[in-house]
Amino acid sequence: MRRPDPERGTVTTVHVASASPYDVEIGHGLVRRLPDILGEGVERVALLYAAELAELAGPVHEVLLEHYDVLGLGLPDGESAKTVAVAEQCWEALGEKGFTRSDAVVTFGGGATTDLGGFVASAWLRGVRVVHVPTTLLGMVDAAVGGKTGVNTEAGKNLVGSFHEPAGVLCDLDLLRTLPQPELAAGLGDADVGADARQRVPAGGAVADLHGDQLGGGQEEPAAAEAHHPVPDQPDRPAGHVDRPEPLPPGEPHQLAGLVELGRLADQ
Repeated sequence: MRRPDPERGTVTTVHVASASPYDVEIGHGLVRRLPDILGEGVERVALLYAAELAELAGPVHEVLLEHYDVLGLGLPDGESAKTVAVAEQCWEALGEKGFTRSDAVVTFGGGATTDLGGFVASAWLRGVRVVHVPTTLLGMVDAAVGGKTGVNTEAGKNLVGSFHEPAGVLCDLDLLRTLPQPELAAGLGDADVGADARQRVPAGGAVADLHGDQLGGGQEEPAAAEAHHPVPDQPDRPAGHVDRPEPLPPGEPHQLAGLVELGRLADQ
């Protein structure tokens, strides 16, 4: 479903009809949607973000501070975040701040961050709300969708985890402008954007249009956690389906790649 937004332009919503249904919103400038997605009754929010993205996470932190008591937890980069030790440190921080079942977790980063943050949320008090704000293309079309969470062990990747559906996913396409063009191209390939997408997107259009000036500059970094949380990819997705979106007009190549991938998940 597409809807016009006077401040953010067109926002595309893909409804994931799983056991715990939720929406994936795709568009620009979606950070201010976080309180609406988190819902009522939340007093405390833990913002788990990749430490290398602290500057980009600043606006997310500021929006959350307007509504909640916010605990900022910086995570190690990439797979090094996905360990039981890092998850434990996050849980200890939640306990120290008195997080209850009515409180929530927000993740900001790539697939490793959503994996770890989702796992932390799934286990704390047997499950609290989590909203993902993925910052990579592959994170938007795969890692943050489907409720996959987990950490690595010495025996292998993603051997410990759970399925924990998010309360929502915000795919803010402005974040993709910070990615190098080769990484965007690789993400499109990993997303398995098929022939249907290629027929509707000019060659290279999605990459060229999404790549732009780097965001940042003058943004306040989120508060660091009392302990800097080190932490470690994901089992198979549970049964469920994604409502296929209607075709997008030619002027919206940004939304197309992610939507085609989300539609592809309906066939799995």
